[in-house]
Amino acid sequence: MRILSSMLYIAFFILFTGFPCLSQIKNADNNFKNLILPDGEKTEKLKDQLKSSLNGIRIIDENLNLDGEPDEINIYNNRIEFKIQKKITAFFFSDLLDVKIEAVDHIKADLSFNYKLFLEFGGFSFYTRNYGRYSISGLRDVLKAIQKEITLQRDKIVLDSFIPIAEKYRNQATKTEMPEEQRKLIVQANSVNEKKMYDDAIGLYEKAVQINQTSYPPAYYNLALLYAQIKNYNKAIVNMSKYILLEPDAPDARSSQDKIYEWELLIKD
Repeated sequence: MRILSSMLYIAFFILFTGFPCLSQIKNADNNFKNLILPDGEKTEKLKDQLKSSLNGIRIIDENLNLDGEPDEINIYNNRIEFKIQKKITAFFFSDLLDVKIEAVDHIKADLSFNYKLFLEFGGFSFYTRNYGRYSISGLRDVLKAIQKEITLQRDKIVLDSFIPIAEKYRNQATKTEMPEEQRKLIVQANSVNEKKMYDDAIGLYEKAVQINQTSYPPAYYNLALLYAQIKNYNKAIVNMSKYILLEPDAPDARSSQDKIYEWELLIKD
């Protein structure tokens, strides 16, 4: 399957459409809520950089109707807590999974504040009026670094849990027949993919593999290519790895592994 890239850009201050978002004390995927940064010098450095980058940043939490610079910031290995107007709000680092983190360089609609750079996702917004000392780009960079660490943990958990499933599949003398509902979803996924509706195709394939994880291994191959086209290379690697675990002797197993090597390089960049 060959997939052409497609990006949907949403204008006027909305940065994270279509991705899980940060929300007050609530994680987008509770299965990974307890992911934490490992103890060590690297984590302590990231936490120091994060606290420094939040200095002078105005934070808005729309869920709790909070607005202002935090009176107190506490950073743990799995979350950040802010005290604003005597109330505590927080988000977990695992909420950064699959989120696109970008900073916008312009004045927001409420011109009275004249804040020039901001990050915005879900009910949280982070603003600064200073291009230098209180640069929002520093916050963006450290959040991306944390996101990378948390994503690697998530992906390892997902693949480790899939290994026994794949082993059981390979040892089956007779493979499970594809359920009709799963077939319908795969046909629909292929149809919308031909129309370059890649997000819809991903959603349909994800629903299909939830019905039966092993009855149609090529679904993971196709999912991998779809995720690569929207530049979610971590999920592309996970799905291609699942395909190889299920079909290690497939004619395209070698080329599939090579695609993983290519995507790993893109993640490093």
